[in-house]
Amino acid sequence: MGELKHTNLGRFFITQTAVNLHYDTVKKVMGEMVVIEARFAPEQDRYLYVAISKLFDPVETGRPVPSYNLKFDNGKLTAIRI
Repeated sequence: MGELKHTNLGRFFITQTAVNLHYDTVKKVMGEMVVIEARFAPEQDRYLYVAISKLFDPVETGRPVPSYNLKFDNGKLTAIRI
């Protein structure tokens, strides 16, 4: 992972089910982020986030923030841009 910059932005979601069943893993994921926007989408039963993280690619000013799928496997968190 490279240097963290405020432009390393990404969108992702975490389901309420994941929070309920894998709380400790969700805490580890959130420990890798600086959340700058969050909201609960009850119709989808999930939390939607925009965050800063070394896992995300830099975003140029004025460009849309890309979405990512997050995967926590064997103790390592990865983000795959979608």
